[in-house]
Amino acid sequence: MRYMLRLVYVAFVILAVSEAVLAGEPAKGNRDKDANLLMKTERLWTRAIEAGNGPMLRRILSPSFVDISWTGHLRTRDSLIDNLEVTRHNVTSQSFSNLRILEYGDVGIVRGLNTVTGKSFGKAEIRFTDIFVKRGGRFRAVAAQETLVR
Repeated sequence: MRYMLRLVYVAFVILAVSEAVLAGEPAKGNRDKDANLLMKTERLWTRAIEAGNGPMLRRILSPSFVDISWTGHLRTRDSLIDNLEVTRHNVTSQSFSNLRILEYGDVGIVRGLNTVTGKSFGKAEIRFTDIFVKRGGRFRAVAAQETLVR
C-alpha cells in the first residue's frame, strides 16, 4: 500500500512539474529568484541614472529599448544615455513604492510608483511600467512607460 501511495505521489509531482514547464511558468523557486533579479535590475537602473553611469545603463537597457516618457516623448537607449548628465544634475532623489512584479516565462514586468524630486520641477509622482526580457541569465529592459500622477 505504501508503495502505491509513493507511486501516486511521484506521478502527481511529475504531472505538476510538467504542466508548469509546458505552460511556460518557472517553478516557484525560479520565480522568486527572477523576481529578486528584476528588483535588483530596477534598482541598478535608478542608481545608474543618479550616478550618471552610461556603461551600466548600456548593460541594463536593450539596444532596441524605447521609453515613453511622462511627457509623451519617445526616448531610445542612446538618447537617454546622451542626456544622462542633464538628468543626473536635475534629479536629486527617487524612491519606489507600490511595486508589483509580474512574470511570463522570460518576460518580466515591473509596475510601481516613483517619487522623484528634481531641481527644476520639485516633487513628482510618476507611475511606471518597465518591461524586461531575460537572456543569458539576466534581465534587460526593452520598454518603459511613465505617467505623471501629480
